[in-house]
Amino acid sequence: RFGGWLLNTADNRFSPVGDADGDGRDEILITSPWGIGILKLNGNTFAAPMMAQNGTRFGGWLLNTADNHVVTAADLDGDGKAEIVITSPWGIGVLKLAGSSLSAVMLAPNGTRFGGWLFNSLDNRVGPAADFDGDGKAELLIASPWGVGVFKLAGNSFSVPTMAPNGTRFGDWLLNTADNHFDNLADFTGDGKVDILVTSPWGIGIFRFTGTTFAVPMMAPNGTRFGGWLLNTADNRFELGEQTLRLHIKVLTNPTISIDRMVQAMQRTYEAVGIRVHWASTENLNLPALNDVEVGTCNRGVVTAEQAQLFANRNNAWGSDVVVYFVRSTVPSFNGCAAHPDGRPGAVVAQIATQWTLAHEVGHVLSLNHVNDNNRLMTGNGTSNITNPPPDLVATEVLAMRSSALTFLS
Repeated sequence: RFGGWLLNTADNRFSPVGDADGDGRDEILITSPWGIGILKLNGNTFAAPMMAQNGTRFGGWLLNTADNHVVTAADLDGDGKAEIVITSPWGIGVLKLAGSSLSAVMLAPNGTRFGGWLFNSLDNRVGPAADFDGDGKAELLIASPWGVGVFKLAGNSFSVPTMAPNGTRFGDWLLNTADNHFDNLADFTGDGKVDILVTSPWGIGIFRFTGTTFAVPMMAPNGTRFGGWLLNTADNRFELGEQTLRLHIKVLTNPTISIDRMVQAMQRTYEAVGIRVHWASTENLNLPALNDVEVGTCNRGVVTAEQAQLFANRNNAWGSDVVVYFVRSTVPSFNGCAAHPDGRPGAVVAQIATQWTLAHEVGHVLSLNHVNDNNRLMTGNGTSNITNPPPDLVATEVLAMRSSALTFLS
């Protein structure tokens, strides 16, 4: 025990980190099915200056780690202490360490307008955070199927100094959040302001926030040579640090093993290799004709009419979100099937699935193939035969997952 916190790496999630108390040393935010805590290095152990169980209210924010997503920790108000940005199916909040608890600096439900931006945590990607304007306070980059914006903490709300719809040109760069990847943040120009490295199927660019829009001082198409380096964003990787995958659950029939347990198993496996799983939404579907869904041969890129019909149900998800449909059975019978229509990434999971089926099928969605090794997540011998859990992901698989257009910088 670290103070009152019982360590269990099977279900504890360690992220993000930040200087929550302003002493110049970073603390670790930790969550579990029980609740939330902050761990602080204390000699050869950790102290837990703050911990709270689910059901606790921080001001108006109701803690529930089953559906709360801790986005990032960053100093949004410039006081030298990192605030915690958190979202849920209800909305968004900014929490701040206050003694042995957290206070709610800002919270707002979905449907709130920040300036002209209509907030919806179900399809808005919040973060990353960085000081884009050089004022000593971090801003939040936010993207949605509509476009992109910058959020700035303003008292108990957010101001939005810039927002732009898809189709906007920043210089010659054409904004399209469906395929633009905001890969990395750094002060590339040395002016004290953080810039954004952006890639797309077209090429690469650097965004500089100018206060009301983005300038693009550098952009280059694929095929450009930088010295001897040949640019190709299809296989060049620019991401560093933690990435996120957004997961939506659609339920026709609940599985024998609970969805909570499957998601926790997926989080445990993916987050061990630096990919956070954000369970963004859950929806019950009344589609009895698709509850025993015909999946044919279940080969990648080949779908049946029933799969096409089922995968059309993507409420709250946008193009690069993964949607998983829990059904009574597949025909023929599989634990799951990751074949999906183009542009609708997802999988089906049957009632008979194991705790590892969800993670395994989403692995296929991220382009991973079967292997003949029961120590690994992608075993082709059935996830019920996995030995020595949690199952492994090897380096080449991790690279493929991080290279996917479905994972993005946290």
